[in-house]
Amino acid sequence: MKNSYFSAATSRIFCYFGEIFDLFTDESLVPMSLPQLLHQDLRCQGYERIIFLDYTEGVTFLDAASRKLFQGKSAVPRVHGATKGKLLSNRGAAAVSQPARRDSLSYNIAPAEMIRYAGEFMRNGLIKTAIICSDGLNMLEHLQREGDNGSMLNDLFKKIESIHDPCNRNVMIFLFDRSEGQVADFFHGQRWTYVWESLKKRAVFHHIPPVPAPEIRLALHYLRLAGIGGKRLELDQDHLEDICQMIAGKIQRNINEGETGAKYTGTEELSACQLKALMQHLLDHFMAPGKILNLEACQKMCGQDMKKPAMEQLDELTGMQELKEKIRAYIGKYHGETEKQVQPLRLEPPACEGKKAGPNLHFVITGKKGTGKSTAARLIGEIFGEYGLLPSGHMVETQPSKLIGQYIGHSEANMRDAIERARGGVLFIDEAYGFAASGHETNSYHQGMVNELVASMTSHPGEYAVVLAGYPDEMEHMFSTVNPGLRERFGNHIHIEDYSPEELACIFRKKAHDRGLSVSGELDHMIVDFFGNWYADCQDDWANGRNAENLVNDMAVAACDHVLTPELLPAQLQKYASDEQQQSVKQQLAQMVGLSGVKQTIRDFENKLRYSDRQNKRNYHFVFAGNPGTGKTTIAEIFGHLLKGAGVLKSGTVRKVEAGSLIKNPDALAREISRCKDRVLLIDEAYQLLQNPYLIDQLVEKTNPDKTEFPFCVVCTGYEDKMKTFMQYNEGMARRFQVIHFEDYTPEDLLQILCIVLKNKYGRYGVTEGFLHASLAHFQKYRDIIGEKYNGGYIGRYLDEVEKILYRQFNTVYENEQPPEDAYCFTDSSVPDYLV
Repeated sequence: MKNSYFSAATSRIFCYFGEIFDLFTDESLVPMSLPQLLHQDLRCQGYERIIFLDYTEGVTFLDAASRKLFQGKSAVPRVHGATKGKLLSNRGAAAVSQPARRDSLSYNIAPAEMIRYAGEFMRNGLIKTAIICSDGLNMLEHLQREGDNGSMLNDLFKKIESIHDPCNRNVMIFLFDRSEGQVADFFHGQRWTYVWESLKKRAVFHHIPPVPAPEIRLALHYLRLAGIGGKRLELDQDHLEDICQMIAGKIQRNINEGETGAKYTGTEELSACQLKALMQHLLDHFMAPGKILNLEACQKMCGQDMKKPAMEQLDELTGMQELKEKIRAYIGKYHGETEKQVQPLRLEPPACEGKKAGPNLHFVITGKKGTGKSTAARLIGEIFGEYGLLPSGHMVETQPSKLIGQYIGHSEANMRDAIERARGGVLFIDEAYGFAASGHETNSYHQGMVNELVASMTSHPGEYAVVLAGYPDEMEHMFSTVNPGLRERFGNHIHIEDYSPEELACIFRKKAHDRGLSVSGELDHMIVDFFGNWYADCQDDWANGRNAENLVNDMAVAACDHVLTPELLPAQLQKYASDEQQQSVKQQLAQMVGLSGVKQTIRDFENKLRYSDRQNKRNYHFVFAGNPGTGKTTIAEIFGHLLKGAGVLKSGTVRKVEAGSLIKNPDALAREISRCKDRVLLIDEAYQLLQNPYLIDQLVEKTNPDKTEFPFCVVCTGYEDKMKTFMQYNEGMARRFQVIHFEDYTPEDLLQILCIVLKNKYGRYGVTEGFLHASLAHFQKYRDIIGEKYNGGYIGRYLDEVEKILYRQFNTVYENEQPPEDAYCFTDSSVPDYLV
């Protein structure tokens, strides 16, 4: 190998994790087992005595010199009878390769003795020695069965660490056929956690990655030149690089999908996860007369015979305009300026020294569910691979919930495993807001996971890309609570907006077409309005494109002649197929109690929308000034519906934020506005923005109709006197915002609201005329305080107290007996004589 851990080893202990039973290639082209390749590498680095320790095979060698030096330096007793066992477990395809057997000395040594002799050989610096535990986990399991509590292994590590002779270059190598996290689980399960921590401090860990394109290229050349069993591979060398990249990507996808690596389907599609299985597949399907592995055959083998370039796939996706523009600009900026990243062979150390810092390949993608975040991450990786910014561009998907550990150090190990699998491609971490601990979770485990990711991104720039995805608010909270270095590592932030009704209709039509269905003219004519109505009513639990796809699936079940019609819409969604939504807004306004001045303002506004020239740029921003409980949020929703119905906003839904959450971050207001394209942004208690005047100036700037990038509506709410001061701070506010005054509810209004609530929520209870008269008197007595602090919100508090008073009366009159049904009645004696 061109690069070796052992040319100038800075450590004496090395651990390899992963597919140790696969075949490997180097510049010699010859496929070798891992012990064979390590032996060759160590020989090239001048190691004289190379000893293999294995519980099944005993002490074995691959060269006579090592055997001779072992015999001269040990007093191991000879056991008669050959030790049974093969060089490697009989995994994979024997037809591809049968590695040479190691030269067994017929020594059947217990694991404890192996550890003892390893310590002696490591301390002897006269002979440059390498000791390889070729199935480390198997040996440790038998060591544990013999009663060791881990102290023997820990003592060995300490002995090795105590070697200070600079001439002693001896090394010990452990091969584990598991991931680092799985090996850590073993140590923890045996209560050897302290041994694992000791090993981590002293060892170099190497995670064997999926087979990279350079190693596939070497293997293909071997099959082309040397062949197997007299058969050779005919290869299209003009497209060799594309073929190798395609196979590497397919192997990575197979790993992600959980394939075994030796499971053959009998078809020409590749199911291999290992180089050994790949070579067997090529032997079975391509190494015959008349067969050739060209680009077309490779595409078919990898299931990509109809696949388009990733950038073209991205352009064909519905919506995602911001993402498309940023990725295209990113590629335009860095393509050609960045050297093609070359992956090392699987056993070579990462080449970090002297490497130029390339572009920041890490992205944060925010958006609601169903907006295509995982699809975007996958295409980003493939685009980076196609344009040379990443070696392969494959994607490894995970979540913090899958990485979080059960003991100290476990989270870090799981994160390292994920990073190593993603090296050369994209590590996509969905629901990344899970990095922040919550509730009963242990924060130290989350911190360890994040710290490991930050350290790796810092130490290995350009080797892989990280894409974090999640909901906007949750992601912002996560970044504000975890290691601040995480936010600093991401220079690219993309927000995927909710799909518009037109885009959802487009997705609906495409999904229908993909299923061999057609859309009737009647349904096609109304589908845009249908999605608009549905979205406006369900924004909090909206699933975007997933809703459109599920709708097609639901309707397809009952479709006759493969035609989708309005009658097939699910019963619970039929209401969105008409203008019922817009009618319900008018009914809601008519049924609201009081607010005569507000209602007249809304009617005037509706007329303005209907008859004015909306080609002229206008402001649709408001200040709602009034005390709490006067229906400001409900009126904001009504304004949103009106603006949607008039075509000013495509959605018209309301996003409510507290002004107090914006004042500490100068970018928070701009971020909230950017999330409210075609929506209403309601800033509650907006007068608090006076604590950071920059935000008010920014609000004036953002609501300038000549500079507005997209349609939106801002509604600022707060107390009358405080909102007056708020409006006076910047003279531009008066030009941008229309002030609507919300008067307090009168006692008569409150009584009317009381009757509505009693009918809707307290149907079990009877109500006497005396109760209503006493309630009105109560509202009149406390009118000023109720108006200042509660208004309509007082009714819920009031009825809760009325119910408590009735129950106290039950306790006095009936004691432990159940009251008769007619006793459940509110009377004048149920009315509190105090402010609730």
